[in-house]
Amino acid sequence: MTRDPSELPACALRQAEQLFPPLLFAVAHSYGEADAPALHPAEAAALRHIPAERQAAFQRGRHCSRNALRQIGAGFRPVPPDADGAPQWPDGYTGSIAHSASYSIAACARRQDVAAVGVKVRAHAARFDCAGAEQLFSRDETDWLAALPQPQFDLHAHALACAKLACLKAMLAVRACAAPHQLVLRLDLVHGLFRAELPPHTAMPRRLLGRIACDGRHVYAGVWWPQAAR
Repeated sequence: MTRDPSELPACALRQAEQLFPPLLFAVAHSYGEADAPALHPAEAAALRHIPAERQAAFQRGRHCSRNALRQIGAGFRPVPPDADGAPQWPDGYTGSIAHSASYSIAACARRQDVAAVGVKVRAHAARFDCAGAEQLFSRDETDWLAALPQPQFDLHAHALACAKLACLKAMLAVRACAAPHQLVLRLDLVHGLFRAELPPHTAMPRRLLGRIACDGRHVYAGVWWPQAAR
């Protein structure tokens, strides 16, 4: 399902590959129409713990992660999940994997350059499910979204949720925790940017800057924390 192009904002970024600076990151992606690629044995062991309907997406995501690692010069390296399901990147590298039912993406960087990264993809053609929105959005964000007309409400709610989840993935990479509604975001789809204000005592800077892209099917969000900012 795709959204009518006339309903999309004038957005600076239309492709997920534009989320990350190429001097720091390697990015690989794939579309769900392709056959699910084979896994490395270290990754295949995790399949029995993954519901059948999510296994193909898992395979495509790992295929993307291995391609991204090859692009950055790490060679053919597996990215098995840890006990909590988070990707275990090879020593010296960090990254993030995301997928929807029809799209997968992985971004990775050298740990000497990037302390943490988060990427998220979210289909936006359907109506936004407001159940649990109070746990996801702050009061100011809820008020901002409520003032938007349909279908702009749905698109911006999906984009805001996507950006928040990308931030939370980056935070988890350095064992920093926060509830989604504690992150306060300012979203600018026109320029392809967002700013996240983090709560104190999260072992990360109080402000993260990220990029957001939007096409007819998905919104994509990427955020990273440079080592130089630590």
